[in-house]
Amino acid sequence: MGEGKRRIRHSIRKQMILSVILIGVCSFAATLVTYILAAHLGVFAGQQRVMQKGAKLEALVRAQGAAVLNRRMETSLTKTFPQTLGVYEVMRPDGMPLYGSETRRLYDSAQSVARHLNIENVQPVRGLIGGTVTRLMPVLGANGTLVGAVYYAFSFHPFQGSAEFSRTPLVIGTLMTPFFFIGLFTYLFSRRLSRKVNRPVQTLMKAIQKIQARDLDFVVEEKSDNELGDLLYAFEKMRQDLKEALLRQWSLEEERRELLAAISHDVRTPLTMIRGHAELLGEMEGRSSTAARYAETILRNVDRVTHLMSDLHTVAELERGQFAIRPRLVALRELLGAKIEEYQTWAAAEAIRVDLSYADAQDDTDAVGGAELVMLDPDRFAQILDNLIANALRFTPRRGQISLSVEQREDGLSVRVQDSGRGFMAGDENKVFRKFYQSDPSRTEGEHHRGLGLYIVKTLVEACGGTIAARNAPTGGAIVELFLPVHILHNL
Repeated sequence: MGEGKRRIRHSIRKQMILSVILIGVCSFAATLVTYILAAHLGVFAGQQRVMQKGAKLEALVRAQGAAVLNRRMETSLTKTFPQTLGVYEVMRPDGMPLYGSETRRLYDSAQSVARHLNIENVQPVRGLIGGTVTRLMPVLGANGTLVGAVYYAFSFHPFQGSAEFSRTPLVIGTLMTPFFFIGLFTYLFSRRLSRKVNRPVQTLMKAIQKIQARDLDFVVEEKSDNELGDLLYAFEKMRQDLKEALLRQWSLEEERRELLAAISHDVRTPLTMIRGHAELLGEMEGRSSTAARYAETILRNVDRVTHLMSDLHTVAELERGQFAIRPRLVALRELLGAKIEEYQTWAAAEAIRVDLSYADAQDDTDAVGGAELVMLDPDRFAQILDNLIANALRFTPRRGQISLSVEQREDGLSVRVQDSGRGFMAGDENKVFRKFYQSDPSRTEGEHHRGLGLYIVKTLVEACGGTIAARNAPTGGAIVELFLPVHILHNL
């Protein structure tokens, strides 16, 4: 969406009001046109009905001939052409009326009668639909001479002369047309208004889904002349600002990762030199107790910084994606046996007991040894275990206990590390996997806590396609559980 010329803005409220007005106007106009067409159709139908009666009257007159002049024929003629359809009059050749529903003298002479014979005269009604039809037909004697005449006239208009006709489907349908057109135009205009609303909303929802997928490389091009158009315009501006801010943030994060990797790499050389000199200082003969104490302090802090740099280097590799998972067949029980001996050495200084429990899904035995081969990356798996045990040792009191449980399943490995420490603070179960996260001082009272161990574990586990979670044990202490989907070969 550019900053160019905006179209004239019509609010949704105005569009709804306009739609209602258009529905009323169009329904009225369509109903009026329908009524006019129905009226003309009714005129035609009424005229045809009367013309049929007129044709029957003429047929009767021709069949009876001069006998029509006899008043005894009045009943037959009246039945054939009732007064509800029109009027008729039987007259002599000079125009003198004899009988009929019309009693006035219509023609004043024989010449006037002769001029109007067999002539149909139609007189429309001004301003109305319909008109009046008059016709004068001759009455011939046996020798073909004119012995009289029969005049009949009828008016035609919509639904002429029939109560039955007013109950026909045409009339019922005509009366229902306003409701039909109101429903029709309501559907059409509401659909039109719905498109004006739905299209921008759908565009907005797709844009939101792309942002949720961290895709900002798109442009909201949909335009609308109502409030939704303003919303889309503002959303596009927000997308542009967000993209610029994220690009700046990503650039800063990349620079930070590169700086972190460079520092963690470059500091190793001076640390090695400091360690070498401190070791030489500690081994010098005739050194004083103060010099020995200084040398020990230097070595202890060098180890701390070395471990910190190692963790920072690992974090930099993980975040930059510069590490690989290289699975191969590993004798898992042998690997665990070697690692548990190493962990017991770590824990000996604080008299902490470290136990290993290995459960096979097939034999459910607890042992260290066997010939099962597991397809995994032993270095990354060892790195996961090292960080979990190191984290547990940091928060387990002297003479405490740490349990490492590994369960072999059909679909992978389940690993659980439980310590006898104070456990996690309430609400920290998910936060402990954040980078540099420091919990309550009761969990971070040691000087060596950097808040990177569990973050590294979580990143490695997820890179292997696994899951990890932390919780407190019901009997006290912290539990960290993870699952790794690996392929296991039995009995090799």
